[in-house]
Amino acid sequence: MRPRSATNSDPPSFIVNYDRDPYQNTNVRSNLSHTLWQGETISFKAWQLRAIVHFDNSPRDDAQNRQTLSGPGVSSENQNMNGWTSRIDIGRTTDDCKVTSSLPGTFKTGQNQKVWANEFKTLRGGSTTGAEWREESVSSTPNYDR
Repeated sequence: MRPRSATNSDPPSFIVNYDRDPYQNTNVRSNLSHTLWQGETISFKAWQLRAIVHFDNSPRDDAQNRQTLSGPGVSSENQNMNGWTSRIDIGRTTDDCKVTSSLPGTFKTGQNQKVWANEFKTLRGGSTTGAEWREESVSSTPNYDR
């Protein structure tokens, strides 16, 4: 039985090498939290994923996509009064990718985020209000202008 392309049912033979392209990934995640004496809960979270994907770029090329995704963050949650909970989250995520093939390239994206959320319990249910700020950055080779 001949293997099939994941993207094209009848690919041209000059771009496909019918070998078994491997995929590897490793990941780690950590969450730490502590409730202080006055009731505020402070949390730290972090995660990271690394992946290596081999793919066909030509019959003789062992092209690879090496990618690292990560995201640390801190938060604070308080119950200010009966029925009012306030939470602040600050975090960053990144995506760092390098492609080695006959058409090489890299890209890196980053996102900084701050969130302030308030939840209020009312006689008829609840209400949520808050604010969010987010900043994004992108860099790559080759330079993409769109």
